[in-house]
Amino acid sequence: SFGINGVVTTNIEHGGGEDAIYSMALQSDGKYIAGGGTNWYDGNMVLARYETNGLLDTSFGIDGTVITKIGTHHSFISKVLLEDGKIIAAGYARDFAVVKYNNDGSINYNFGDSGTVITYFGLSNGITDAALQSDGKIVGVGYSGYKVLLARYNNNEPVTISFRKNVQVTEGNSGIKKASFEALSYGAAVAK
Repeated sequence: SFGINGVVTTNIEHGGGEDAIYSMALQSDGKYIAGGGTNWYDGNMVLARYETNGLLDTSFGIDGTVITKIGTHHSFISKVLLEDGKIIAAGYARDFAVVKYNNDGSINYNFGDSGTVITYFGLSNGITDAALQSDGKIVGVGYSGYKVLLARYNNNEPVTISFRKNVQVTEGNSGIKKASFEALSYGAAVAK
């Protein structure tokens, strides 16, 4: 059985605000990693790991959750990726944000600047989707207004940005989502 009647509810930050999950990944051991954010106005990135029965995995972070503050603005995780026992969280912190965690929920300080990489495009934006290439590089895609934004990161030390694109499109927001996925496929193909 899973949760209560198949449903699990988790209150991440006690004391108010809204918690939301935007991405999930299934580990090879059957546990679930959920990524999202807390409190829309000044919230933090959040990860939670659940056992196969829906209970929080208390060996992960603090009682099953990890809260990461990026800068002074609202931030959240839009995509969770798994790689060799590590967790890569990509999302929004008024810029593209990528954070790498160890399997126990601690930040992997060997990645980027103390576990975090922020990519500044000069626009209020964030990663809306991300993928790992077969060579381990991380590709993130997002948008701001009518611009599709794309960045690829070498997943080693030091982290470097292979490319950063800011592409003008002429369609509305629904077109941007379509264009961003096309850009992600293109970006993944470029690096082979």
